[in-house]
Amino acid sequence: MVKNRRTKTVVRRKFTYNSIEEFKNLLSKEVWNDVYNCLDVNSSLEAFLGTFLHSFNIAFPYKVVNLRERLNKRWLYKGLIPSSKRMKTLNNLKRTFTLTREDLIYIENYQRIYKKVLREAKKRENDSYVIESTDRMKTMWRLINREIGKAPKNEEKLEMRIGNKLISNPTEITDKLNIHFVSTVEELVKQKSNGSVYNLKIKQCRNSIFIYPVTEEVTSLTKSLTGKPTAGDDDIPENLVKQCLQQIKGLLAHIYNLSLNSDVFPDIWKTAKMKPIYTKGDKYDMKNYRHISVIMVFAKLFERLMYNRIIFFFNENKILSK
Repeated sequence: MVKNRRTKTVVRRKFTYNSIEEFKNLLSKEVWNDVYNCLDVNSSLEAFLGTFLHSFNIAFPYKVVNLRERLNKRWLYKGLIPSSKRMKTLNNLKRTFTLTREDLIYIENYQRIYKKVLREAKKRENDSYVIESTDRMKTMWRLINREIGKAPKNEEKLEMRIGNKLISNPTEITDKLNIHFVSTVEELVKQKSNGSVYNLKIKQCRNSIFIYPVTEEVTSLTKSLTGKPTAGDDDIPENLVKQCLQQIKGLLAHIYNLSLNSDVFPDIWKTAKMKPIYTKGDKYDMKNYRHISVIMVFAKLFERLMYNRIIFFFNENKILSK
């Protein structure tokens, strides 16, 4: 195959089958008395994350990884290069000279076979690309976007316009975007308080919601996770939690119940990673970006737990209109 790949060096964690099994084994050997003996949710969560992340860093240390970056025409094998050159030559002959019927038929047949071979080569390479990927859905969309011309430019420089000045320092851009997103939320809250509220018909309800304790519900909560390597500020990916849930489900239930009983949402879960998403218009204008919040996976499970209880109560008492 033609060498049409570039190599770049990154530092990241590697989540292999063996390392995940090692991690699960480490968790099963841990003693979690500090977690269960705490009656304060922040202290209990801190003890849990301290032990969990200790095993996490042992099983998945940061390593320097050389990534082979796939370029265009990655499917072009050595055997196809002579055929490609011959196809170009035949097309030039067809445009330049008046050929006989036999020659035209030959070129047409050669072109048909050539296109068929190209399609098969592309298909094999794309199949291999998806199978080798850790996030197949994301990889498939990357291939689709590349085919329709929406693939991102790998070497695109990060720049943002502040006033009449164009800045490229990542730290400065991050600070400016953070200020912009915070002010946007504050403006939306201000508009809502001034009467710009959705016109919802809310039925009065005299019943009280009962937040029942968490037990085996933790297992079903993981079904809401996408299974992607998405990670919050603690660097713990969703797909890893789904695989090690049996080792920690009792601990999570204990922490969630502490939070419910004390009416306290843990401080560490109030932090999220903010990711700017370009919408449309001028790419240098921060107003053309919206943000998504990537929260920690254990906080995401707890939010789903509360969502299930509130929605069940609303539906049971027919509080919200359709």
